[in-house]
Formats: sequence, structure tokens, C-alpha cells
Amino acid sequence: MKPRLRGFTLVELLVVIAIIGVLVALLLPAVQAAREAARRSQCSNNLKQLGLAALNFEDTYGKLPPGGGPGLGQNNDQGSWLVYLLPYVEQNNLFQAIDSAPGTAGRRIRNAFTAKTLPVVIKNFRCPSDEFEPRSPVTSYGASIGPQCCPGPCSAAQSPYRTYCNGANFNPSWGYPASSNYGDTLVPDQVRGLFTRQGALVRLSMITDGTSNTIMFGEILAGQNGDIYYALGRNGSAGMNAGWAQTDSGIAINTTTVPINTFLTYLDPNQNRCLNWQINVDNWNISFGFRSRHPQSCQFVLADGSVHVFRQSMSHMVYNQLGCRNDDQAASVQ
Repeated sequence: MKPRLRGFTLVELLVVIAIIGVLVALLLPAVQAAREAARRSQCSNNLKQLGLAALNFEDTYGKLPPGGGPGLGQNNDQGSWLVYLLPYVEQNNLFQAIDSAPGTAGRRIRNAFTAKTLPVVIKNFRCPSDEFEPRSPVTSYGASIGPQCCPGPCSAAQSPYRTYCNGANFNPSWGYPASSNYGDTLVPDQVRGLFTRQGALVRLSMITDGTSNTIMFGEILAGQNGDIYYALGRNGSAGMNAGWAQTDSGIAINTTTVPINTFLTYLDPNQNRCLNWQINVDNWNISFGFRSRHPQSCQFVLADGSVHVFRQSMSHMVYNQLGCRNDDQAASVQ
């Protein structure tokens, strides 16, 4: 007599499925956390390389790379700080191609765009956690102007972070005075951070607060910076798409006055910068800040080349003092 073959009952099958579901639910967060840790590590390494490149540039030329300029205007189209760092991040051939593109003197980036040398996507200029258009020639890293003011195109009431532009607005004082809006100056004494979009040249010796206490570069989200859309040939830019190389591209005017991870979700199709101003990508007073997709945090490289994670809950006073190179305050990275 053949033995009876016994299969799973419906109840047993449902129990097995339930157990598998529980195991998946337990494992999925761990897998996601591991992936985010890998992305965060890659972002940290990218920042480290940019920080070392800037230090090597300063060692060669006695000054940090200009954010843009020098000066603003069509005859000072020399490119962003990333262009100057290309030879120091194993991109010297690209730098030479940009620099030697034929055309009008003083129009280096326009000439390179016309010659189709630009735009170029560079993987290490992107953080894998930044989901914005992976094939666009943008960067996930911005240079710090510290607590310089970015007033915004809207009313004072719609530019809530103006109050942080002057440390004397607080009692006790945060240690720094008001200075040029957007860092639009060629005079280093008027620069609170290390960079400006006009290209004021700052030396490491000017960082009286100490290189380990001063922000150099930090993470930004390309899709939440209106000037990056401009650098992609959108937002009234007359069609030039130079991406991260664009001279006035919004990656050299990132201010610590905007709290870490102030997220923006609205881009007006008609460039109405003040509609939904609290979340408008084109409201400069809010968009020119540092932000990332890492949970509750953002990464920065300091002027000594070290990379640190700043929690978005950190003291805003300390954050702005770390952005300023010469406020004589005792702020330090914990």
C-alpha cells in the first residue's frame, strides 16, 4: 500500500507566507540603511577630494580658487570654482580643452560651450543620494560664502533669513558684521566665508578662526537651486547649458544663513519667484542653502580638508559661525 502524500494545508501555507513577509519587513530597512551608508560614504569621499584639490590649488597659487569672475559680466566668463579645480581632480585634459576653446577673450565658458567641449557630466561631482536628473551636467556640491546675505527677489517678509546676515542683530552678538549681498565683491575683507561669485580671492592665512573651524564646501541639491536651472539653459538663460562650469551658476553663493536641509518643492513655470515663496526654488533667500538627502543631516568639508556630518538640528548660531572665517568666536565642530 502506497503511503499517502501530504501537502501543505492552506493554513500552513498562509503561515509560511506571513513569516516570509515579516522577515522581508525586518530586512528591508537594513538593506536601505546599508545602501544609504554607501551613498553617504561616496558623497563624503567626493567632498574630501574637492577639499584636497582646493588646498592644492591654494598651495600652488597662494589663494583659493575664485567662485566665479573675477567680476560679473559677459567679459568675465571664466567659469565656476570647479573649473579651476579640474587639474587637481584628474581632469586636466578637460581643463585644457576648456581653456583653449577658440573664441572671444574673456568668454572661456561660452567659447567651450560653442565648441561643444561643454557640457560634461562628471560622476564625482554628483552625490548618488541626489536624485535630480542623473544625466544632467550639474554638481551636488557648493562653495560656502558663510553668513553673507542673499536677500531674495521678494519682500523682506518673504526673505526670512536676512536677519542672520548681521551677527550684531543678536544679543550677545554672533561675532560678524553685515557684508556685501551674495558676496558680490572683489575685496576679501568684505567676504565672510571663503568664496564669492565675483571671485574675491581668499588665502588660508585669512582664516583667523582656524581651518578646522571654517566651512569650505558642502552638499546641495541641484533641483532645489534656481540658478542651477539657469546653468542648464533654463530659467531665462538664453539657452547656454554649461552646468557645473557656468560662471554665475548658484554653486558659489551658498550661505549658512539658510538652515540646513531647508527643502524646496515648487518651481514656477513662469519664473514667479515669490509665489509659494516658502518653498520656491527661485526665491534666492531660501534656495542658496546647503541641503542633502541624507537623513536629518548634511556633509561639509572644512578648510583643513576634513569632512564632517552636520545635523540639521545643530545650533544655527554655531552653524553661521562655522561659516564665517574671522568672527573670533569659539564655535567648533563637535
